[in-house]
Amino acid sequence: MTLAVLFLRQLATLTVLTATSWLVGRAIVRLPFRGPVERFVFSVGAGLGTLSVALFLLGLFGYLTRVAVLMLVGVAALLVFVPGRSRDPADARGSGGLRRRDVVITVLLAFPAFVLSLYPPTGFDETMYHLPFASAFAASHHLAVVPEHLFPVYPQLLELLFSAVLLLAADAATHTVQFLCMAMTAAAVFAFGQRFSGRRAGLLGVALWFANPLVHYQAATAYIDLGYTLFAVLAVFAWEFWHEEKILSWLVASGILVGFAADTKYLGLYWLGMLAVATFLAAPCGSRSSRVGLFAASAAVSMTPWYLRNTLVAGSPIFPLLSDWVPGERAAKAASLWAGSGSWFTETLLGGLRHPWSLFTLPWRVAFDAAGFSHMSPLSPYYLVVLPLVAWQARRDPRFRRWLLLLVAYVAAGTAYDLRFQLPSAALLATAGGIALSRVLDGSRVASLRGERVAAFLALSLAALGPAYAVYKIVRRGVPPSTPAAREAFLARELPGYDAIRILNASCGAEYTLFVIGGQNLAYYAEGRFLGHAGGPFARDRVEPMLGDPERLREVLLGWGVNFLYVSRARPPGAPEVRIQDPLFQRWFATVSRTLGGDLYALLGADGRPRALCFSSVAFEGKAER
Repeated sequence: MTLAVLFLRQLATLTVLTATSWLVGRAIVRLPFRGPVERFVFSVGAGLGTLSVALFLLGLFGYLTRVAVLMLVGVAALLVFVPGRSRDPADARGSGGLRRRDVVITVLLAFPAFVLSLYPPTGFDETMYHLPFASAFAASHHLAVVPEHLFPVYPQLLELLFSAVLLLAADAATHTVQFLCMAMTAAAVFAFGQRFSGRRAGLLGVALWFANPLVHYQAATAYIDLGYTLFAVLAVFAWEFWHEEKILSWLVASGILVGFAADTKYLGLYWLGMLAVATFLAAPCGSRSSRVGLFAASAAVSMTPWYLRNTLVAGSPIFPLLSDWVPGERAAKAASLWAGSGSWFTETLLGGLRHPWSLFTLPWRVAFDAAGFSHMSPLSPYYLVVLPLVAWQARRDPRFRRWLLLLVAYVAAGTAYDLRFQLPSAALLATAGGIALSRVLDGSRVASLRGERVAAFLALSLAALGPAYAVYKIVRRGVPPSTPAAREAFLARELPGYDAIRILNASCGAEYTLFVIGGQNLAYYAEGRFLGHAGGPFARDRVEPMLGDPERLREVLLGWGVNFLYVSRARPPGAPEVRIQDPLFQRWFATVSRTLGGDLYALLGADGRPRALCFSSVAFEGKAER
């Protein structure tokens, strides 16, 4: 396969995903839109959520297959004959769409992220649990519960979409889901800015959104944060449209969309709570309860499938969070096994309140404190200017005041420790920043500053930061691999420990059980059983302290059916180490491979041979060192 074929396949996947989502959303959404961009982005957002519900039902009954997904795409194609809602002439004001030049420039700005999406999955969380779950869904054809994974159950809306893509295309194609969410968030930012402050405000908002390096990185991965961002932002925008027009269908749409956000990530529950409070405060005194009830009921419609599944499988709707607060034996077990379940409230939710200064410095830290955020791709430094500008204009703009209160409450609720969690805030600030900058230009006494050319130059200058970061990542990685050999070489270079997984897959297929100490992000590429995540019944912390006690280590691993042990070199200083020269270790373990990433060991039987039957004596003697 050539690079051109890889590119065209990725483009075809994105096209099918976009068209299918749009056709489904167009058929079911009946809202008073103002303009084609607004109509398109809400249709795609609603379509993505609806497709996930259809996939959930297929998985529930064991029909999540390639044929079923193709039939779903075919049914969506037939919806082209279903007429959409006719446009109300009364809603024509401010309804102009993007000009052709704007579309071309937007495509060029997004193009580096699209090229970045062509690389095989290597993002830590995408290969640790997002794609492993999607792969499990696709392989089993139902909503599999995998106890070995970091979390056996949680809301998995985007993982279901990934599984549908995996049934039809290669794993790199799963990146198109997040790429589409990035593009639709940009379209939503434009539509909102245009509705309330004109086309220039929309374009400047899009520029601020594209200026975030993290957005471009996320758009090229199978993470879930851009999907969560899209649903959360659309929910806020729909709520604002209800607040402006007093049309209840917008409030219903906001509830359903915020439910989809909560189906993607538990953090969506924050937006559900905050918008419920906002609804209570904004509704007329005599109808507050009914408005909040309508909003909550709408959210429940989209949330019920996943949260009911959580309750039935794990005993708690928000498993594993706050499991020690939930009555029942299953929840109590979760509180003792799963990472963060017992300490989440005290350490995460209240952590930010104990250190309020960190909240004030957040705009600086998200752009420049790489070490404080595990060297993630940063957010834009422009928010250091945009945030004070929006706050200044909030004196006379109640919408800005509402948004600032939402963002402060969201950050104060314990989300400031992870950059990815701030993407909805980044999108809202980009929208507000576009409107604020447009007002500054409109109010300038210099006539030339009010012209379109100045606004276009400013937008391009702002937006360039994000695509430039994507280009940097492409240059560092080299040409996207388009052949099996190039793919293997790329993964061996980018994923420390992949060589060990490749040896096991080649020798044993799926007939092995591997325990890893470090290297949890190798889970997606392991064909066999994979243990050693941060939490759960096979947690790394239950084994790592035993590395210096070979007999006890072997006893525990044998009890779990483990026949291979991988120990990463990328562990904190002072972590327990394998005593490879210990005679007891040499009696029960043999070295299979030693690489820069880590060491792979085979567990031995009493006869001194590998316990894994798939690892034949010939293969072992060729690879192991005693």
